[in-house]
Amino acid sequence: GAVVVNDNRFVPGPGPSFQDVLTALQAAARVNPPGTWLMAFIGTQVLDDSSVDRLAIDAVAPDHPVLLSAWFGHGTFINTKAIQTLGLSLVEADPAGGFFGRSPTSELDGEVREYAEHHIRRFFASQMTDEQLVNAYEHFASQAAQAGYTTLQEFAVGIPQSRHLRILRQANLPIRVRAHCFPLALDEPCD
Repeated sequence: GAVVVNDNRFVPGPGPSFQDVLTALQAAARVNPPGTWLMAFIGTQVLDDSSVDRLAIDAVAPDHPVLLSAWFGHGTFINTKAIQTLGLSLVEADPAGGFFGRSPTSELDGEVREYAEHHIRRFFASQMTDEQLVNAYEHFASQAAQAGYTTLQEFAVGIPQSRHLRILRQANLPIRVRAHCFPLALDEPCD
C-alpha cells in the first residue's frame, strides 16, 4: 500500500519547506503500518535545500519507504527503506542517462535524477497487473475524451515497450494513442 502525504497549501511552484514535508511524513508514519509507502510531491523549495538527504527522512520515517517527487517530474528523494524496497544498493551504480546523489563516503544520499527516476517508475508499474494498467488507461482516456482530447502521445517510461503495447491493445480507448518507445538501457528492445 501507499499513502500520499497531502499538504493542502501545496500548489505547483516552490511548494512546502523540507521541514513541513518532514512534519507531514512523521505524522503519516505514526498512523500507517511499517512498510507502507509514504509519498509526497515537492517543489523547488525542497529540491534546492542542501539539508535534504535519506538520513533526514529516515529520522522521521525509518520503517516506511518514502518517495518525494518533484511535481514537474525532474527530481526525487528516497530514504533508506525505499532504497532497500526498490532493491538498490547503497553503492548502486548510476544508470545511463541518470544519477544518484552521493554522500562524502560515496553511498547513495537519497537524491535520484532523470533515468534513475524512471527505474523507480518501472518498479511501481511492475507492481501492477496488466488488468490494473488497462483500467487506468481506460479511465484516463475517458477523462481525456470528455475534456475534448482526441489523441494522446505517450512516452511510457514506466513500462517496457512490449508490455505497453500489449496493454494498449487490451484497453478499450475512446481516443488515439501514439505510443513512443522509451528504453532505459541501450540493449532494451525498441521496435
